[in-house]
Amino acid sequence: KYGEIESCFNEIARLCREVSRDINYQSVKRPSLKNIRKLFDIDEVDKIIFLYRDSLYNSNSENPDSIELNISKNNNGKLGSFDYRI
Repeated sequence: KYGEIESCFNEIARLCREVSRDINYQSVKRPSLKNIRKLFDIDEVDKIIFLYRDSLYNSNSENPDSIELNISKNNNGKLGSFDYRI
């Protein structure tokens, strides 16, 4: 059972690294579905949520203490984004 959990986290970490690497070559740093389409079949998952922190890429960020959560795919609910204060 622990092996399955470890495998799942390793796959999540791999996907995060790939998306991060892809975003570094873009002018717009906000992640989107196009960044992960080549990594796996997005039709196989129910939800995709991206996190974006503007202060990592913009030293003059208007909201340095917030993270944007972008719900890009949600088979059972609404799509959209909202800011979360940290």
